[in-house]
Amino acid sequence: MSTQPNKGTTHANPWDLDFLWTLTATSAIIILLKITSYFPDVYFSFSELLFESERINPVSPLALLLRFGIPFLVGFAIVFKRGISEHEATAAGFLASFLLVWPAILIPEKTLARELYSRRYLLYLVYILFVISMTYMSRSGALIAIKLRASRKVEQIISHEILNWEGTIKPLIIGIISSLITALILANLGR
Repeated sequence: MSTQPNKGTTHANPWDLDFLWTLTATSAIIILLKITSYFPDVYFSFSELLFESERINPVSPLALLLRFGIPFLVGFAIVFKRGISEHEATAAGFLASFLLVWPAILIPEKTLARELYSRRYLLYLVYILFVISMTYMSRSGALIAIKLRASRKVEQIISHEILNWEGTIKPLIIGIISSLITALILANLGR
């Protein structure tokens, strides 16, 4: 197990994680998402979106940005500030999203309303997409932070070195696309 931050480099073994920082980032994502739940204009739950009649206001772009931007920012912040690898941020995005949805997946008969229980397989699909998108968004933030930490030159952000396809752009696009697919499925499930 890694005990020292590795200054933004990649571990040779992705299972060699700094568990303290992984748990810190996981907690930060969960807490920040919980804080957004106190502001109904910028919060939504996936289960409430299954039924249009229960949702008074449509999901705002700000709500989507917060839901999927929080893991990006946490992944970016812990890697940029602490210099740990992207594996901790990726694991944190996965763990946070899984911890948020696991009760509905493992014990749906106790956690889901009767109306949702009949649609649980669609909800599982949405939850899987949610976990994937949160994981990718956290990883994307971490990869961009690693590149910025290595260069420390804001002028190079646009350059091929910082925003290359495989290292940063592709994971970010996958995260955004999976987030949009999740939102589109949710918007159409209630109809």
